Amino acid sequence: MLSNFHTAVDLPEGVLRRLLRPTWVEVDLEAIEHNVRTVKRWIGNVRLIGVLKGDACGFGAPECALAMESAGIDMLAVGNAFEVPLLRKRGIRCPILLYASFLPRSIDQIVAIDAIPTVVDRGFMNALAQTSRALSKPLDVFVKVDTGLGRLGVPYEDAPDLIKAIAGTGSLRVAGIYSHCGAADAQRASEQLERMQHVVARARQLGIDAPFNVLAATPHLMQRPDMWLTAVDPGRLLFGIQTSAATARVDGELRPAFRALRSKLIQVKSTSSTDPPEYGWGRVNGVRRYGVLPFGWTDVLLQDAYEHSGALVRGVPVRFLTTLSAEHSVVDLTAVPDARTGDVVTILGDDGTRSIDIETLAAGAAMQVSDVTRRLHRHLPFIYFRGGVPVRLKTPLEDIASPFSGSCDAVTRVVDEPRAPP
Repeated sequence: MLSNFHTAVDLPEGVLRRLLRPTWVEVDLEAIEHNVRTVKRWIGNVRLIGVLKGDACGFGAPECALAMESAGIDMLAVGNAFEVPLLRKRGIRCPILLYASFLPRSIDQIVAIDAIPTVVDRGFMNALAQTSRALSKPLDVFVKVDTGLGRLGVPYEDAPDLIKAIAGTGSLRVAGIYSHCGAADAQRASEQLERMQHVVARARQLGIDAPFNVLAATPHLMQRPDMWLTAVDPGRLLFGIQTSAATARVDGELRPAFRALRSKLIQVKSTSSTDPPEYGWGRVNGVRRYGVLPFGWTDVLLQDAYEHSGALVRGVPVRFLTTLSAEHSVVDLTAVPDARTGDVVTILGDDGTRSIDIETLAAGAAMQVSDVTRRLHRHLPFIYFRGGVPVRLKTPLEDIASPFSGSCDAVTRVVDEPRAPP
């Protein structure tokens, strides 16, 4: 388990008013910055691309991008074109690679949003070259090579010819060549590596030396330094999320970006032996006090797993009493006689020396941690921490930086937040 034991903290009254529904996710920006610096130390002169697919594993792409850039990331990568303007609006200045997720006829729009587009065939190349000439502006592109995964990309046998054609347009520059290695076994991964090395070597023979040659993402980055080439593009690893291939290096060196999922008791009730609360379709005896919190299956889409893991109130483990409804759940407070309305309920994360860790929950649900974090609903507020201090609140209604000092009523919107030095 990756844990720093974060005690559940109460929130300022002004923040609670802005939450409206007091259930929220906590994310550690300092952990992301630490992880970027740690991986950069591991890989030395190899360039680092931070992958933000899936809204940065569910943590929020703009906030995570700011943290990565402040820690010295060389490039960011996204899977959807609409994410690029969101990052630029937040002040992201570093290059942003756009994976192949668009049609050639959208090339002019892709170029306009200041993204580095991916080329997978001559149709994309021709559209880009036409746009480049119309703008009288040379454009950087990345070439995606299919080294055997069977998804997007130019087949590795044809890749040198496409790279040569791109360079021959006179208006496009090959800034990177990348592939995705989906092989689980070492022999298959080595085969994909050999194919990628051949493509890169052939490009260099043609006088095309792309600065970003990429094959290793999170699954192979730690165990296969021979696959680093000139750049790597991890995603989950930078959020401190373990995978089976990365465990040996991640454990104890990287920090989890996920801090907690918490809520608050909105009602506390006492019961009698003659009228115990329902549990599903039955009744539960021996429950003297219970509490209701605004947390349901629409918030997490993992109903059975969360019910099984329970929660923490004032550092004391409590169980869920009823199956989660859409927006509410009930916990047994018999073991916490001093619990009151407004108390923090930790559903995932640490409270003092107790913890309900997301790794165990994910394993019990036969999922990866990133699958769980991506299922946190976008209607939940996100509170971002740095150095153990909350620095940003993001809700569906508003996105406010540093609302935790002074009067929350006087907070104004900002484009960016102070950045830690690399």
